[in-house]
Amino acid sequence: MKQLLVVLLGGILAFSTVGIAKASLMDGQSYTTAGLSANQILIDGYSVGDGIYWLDPDGEGGNNPFQAYADMTRQGGGWTLGLKTWHQAGHYGVADAVGSVDDAVTLKGNAYKLSDESIRQIIGSSLNFDVMADQAGFNSTYSNGNYEYAVLTNYTGKWTFEEAMQASLTHTLLKSYSLLDDSLLWKGELLFGVGGAGINGSTMLSGPGALTQVGTASHDTWHHFYMADTNSDSYLYLSNGAQHSSNREMNHRYWFRSDYTPAPVPEPATILLLGSGLAGLAFYRRKRK
Repeated sequence: MKQLLVVLLGGILAFSTVGIAKASLMDGQSYTTAGLSANQILIDGYSVGDGIYWLDPDGEGGNNPFQAYADMTRQGGGWTLGLKTWHQAGHYGVADAVGSVDDAVTLKGNAYKLSDESIRQIIGSSLNFDVMADQAGFNSTYSNGNYEYAVLTNYTGKWTFEEAMQASLTHTLLKSYSLLDDSLLWKGELLFGVGGAGINGSTMLSGPGALTQVGTASHDTWHHFYMADTNSDSYLYLSNGAQHSSNREMNHRYWFRSDYTPAPVPEPATILLLGSGLAGLAFYRRKRK
């Protein structure tokens, strides 16, 4: 009987240890503790700020973990950088991963993207996600600085960079923010499903035509969010003017975020109750014998 109880208590202790430690296995700080996404790392409390983390979005036993850049601060944080591009960057329509994490946030240099498969795994089975667009450098014809970033929320569709994505299955909202103080500059809804690769849209479905201007030249009809047009050019035409990357010392970056629900961790009381039940069952069976 004593041996049985020792085995039971040992099992309970192991169960509780695994349950409590499970979350620490996805802190993104090493190859062996890779997280599922930047948002999982943030929500589970393991963020150490913006920077490089290890990710394994398909979990243990699938593809190898990899390093990716994460933004843990802007507009709630939890953003995984999936694509860095510009006109004729060289990876237009490519589904595979390109470049290394060292290329992720540099001004031009080498093109960079996570594989379409990895981005789809980060997004998850719901196919619903948000995208943040920003840039390095700027188009000096329309602005004297880099003053803006944009967030597209509630996009639903199967991610691909091999071709233009279809229009979102759900209503989206595009917001433009000041890079200086995160203040809202513009918001509205665009019609997507055009262009050459990834998410692209320019026809306004709702929102004010006029934008709060932070650039030097803009127009009330410029409401463009383009990862890649058919000529591979990337655009962000909002409050900072026509920020297109063709023949300019600049590039755009696209960050992905999807909802994450933490896995429940067994509470000590639950573990104790389970242990008591197992011990009682063992005692009952022994008594009947």
